[in-house]
Amino acid sequence: MTEAALEQDPRAAAARPPSVLANWIDPEPLAAQLGVTTETLRRWRRQRQGPPFSKVGRAVRYFVPGIEPWLRGFEQKPERSRPRTMAEHRIRP
Repeated sequence: MTEAALEQDPRAAAARPPSVLANWIDPEPLAAQLGVTTETLRRWRRQRQGPPFSKVGRAVRYFVPGIEPWLRGFEQKPERSRPRTMAEHRIRP
């Protein structure tokens, strides 16, 4: 059965084993989602500071479940400012 026929027949698609790359993403879509360039991802890989990645030959892939913990490492909580006093709320001329 051809690939096109498999895509049109839901029974054949259901019988097909899941792809081992189902939870992996290429640099291009990841860069787009993060709002950075692929060159930035490349630089991060060289500097060992970006999201975890795997490389097979020249192909670079990012494990999607590993990206969220990396992003959470950048999480920042806003500082609480002190409450304003009544004098600070007054409109000054």
